[in-house]
Amino acid sequence: MGSMIGRRHVLTVLVAGFLTIASLIAGNGRAQADNATVEDFITKLSNQAIQEMSEQQTDAERIAKLRPVLDQYFDMPAIAKYVLAGYWRKATPEQRTEFISAFSDYLSVTYGKRFVKYSGHKLDIKRIHDDGNGRTTAYTVVQLNNEDPVRVDWIIDTVNSQLRILDFRVEGLSLSDTHRQEFASVIQKNNGNVQALIDLLHQKSRL
Repeated sequence: MGSMIGRRHVLTVLVAGFLTIASLIAGNGRAQADNATVEDFITKLSNQAIQEMSEQQTDAERIAKLRPVLDQYFDMPAIAKYVLAGYWRKATPEQRTEFISAFSDYLSVTYGKRFVKYSGHKLDIKRIHDDGNGRTTAYTVVQLNNEDPVRVDWIIDTVNSQLRILDFRVEGLSLSDTHRQEFASVIQKNNGNVQALIDLLHQKSRL
């Protein structure tokens, strides 16, 4: 089961966490901060990402930095429910909990390993749109060293009065939709067995 998102886009996982931190300045848990303030936070934290991830590190060290980002700044329960689609209803409560954890581990390991050749980036914020009901979309362009610019759209939702990343799109390709298709294929090949997918994610997450 290989990721459909290219290696050059892996930095988006890291930036997503920092982008959410920037959004937390909004009052009452809503994304109402003015654009200049949000842009200032994003730029500062993006620069911090360059410094931290450009250092020579082992896979385990990079993965250790990514997992807390997922746990703290992504709405992993909502993302997990979406990517599992109709199979979420068929899963037991225990399988749902295990799947959220296994999926988070899988993302951390998959993308953490791909940072091995990361050498910096530039983040250009084009616009930030308040979608209403606590949801915001930030439209950005990411420039990796020696790569073409990449358009990245961030979908940020309000969860328990705090903002969390719900999804992001790289050149229109949704992270959640990509994994939803991959996981449905795995489950279908295993006669609808959700546990087979969970076991595979555990296997893929081993260092």
